[in-house]
Amino acid sequence: MEVQVIEKIQDLANPESSYFMNHIEFRPPYKEVINIIHKAGGKAFLAHPFEYNGSVIIN
Repeated sequence: MEVQVIEKIQDLANPESSYFMNHIEFRPPYKEVINIIHKAGGKAFLAHPFEYNGSVIIN
């Protein structure tokens, strides 16, 4: 197996690059993640809440 090295970090965000990762396709819904955390006995926290400007609302 040949190992390839990403030369520029921008390749990860460039849809034309073979290294591009579309994180939207792999990101589970917030409620699902929170439920998994709670079922494991943990507590879910929103880090840096002021960074979101109200764009993330979880009931």
